[in-house]
Amino acid sequence: GSGGITLNKVHGDIRATTGSGGITISAPAGRVHAKTGSGGVTVSGVTADLRATTGSGSLIISGNPAPGSYWELRTSSGNVEIEVPPSAGFRLHAHSSSGSIESGIPIVVEEHTRRQLRARAGNGEARVEAQTASGSIRIR
Repeated sequence: GSGGITLNKVHGDIRATTGSGGITISAPAGRVHAKTGSGGVTVSGVTADLRATTGSGSLIISGNPAPGSYWELRTSSGNVEIEVPPSAGFRLHAHSSSGSIESGIPIVVEEHTRRQLRARAGNGEARVEAQTASGSIRIR
């Protein structure tokens, strides 16, 4: 179906899917799987596993990935914005087919080409993968 989804402070895992419409999730307690065919996905206060996917739209993610957690962020057409605290610890693999990849936080760069960035922030205990075909990726 189509239509936007807004969820706040859900205790437990979240699976939110819409064919067309934005998804906004704040302060999730568990794992999050958010998918829309067309529309943005915004998730704030996330710490557990996260999978956010959109065909056309931006992903705006803020939180602090817990040790051992995995964030998978994918959009075909749109930007990916990731906001984490300075204390965050994760391994990053960012890939953009056409667009820039920038980090405003201290990271240890392992590989940086025009299309991808592999790096470590802090202790590197979580994993963050961000991918866009057409758009930029920013970590701040």
